Amino acid sequence: MKVLVDTPIWSYSLRKYNKKYHAEINELALLIQNQRALIIGPIRQEILSGYSDLRKFKKLKEKLSYFENTPIHDSDYELAAECCNKCRQ
Repeated sequence: MKVLVDTPIWSYSLRKYNKKYHAEINELALLIQNQRALIIGPIRQEILSGYSDLRKFKKLKEKLSYFENTPIHDSDYELAAECCNKCRQ
């Protein structure tokens, strides 16, 4: 099964090592090693938006290019809205 990894987890793994997020960083590493990590355009944008240094931006952009961009369909947004509404009930 593939796993969509959200922005905070990518951010934790890209920052200086922090013991607080050790488990999350290790889990992401396993997902990447097993080719199970997914990324979508909005998450890729959020990650790259944190790098104003052009050299670091280009380096990270290249590394993220190894992850196929998973498309988002309207039905994904509709299902997300349904789940949100159910949770609020």
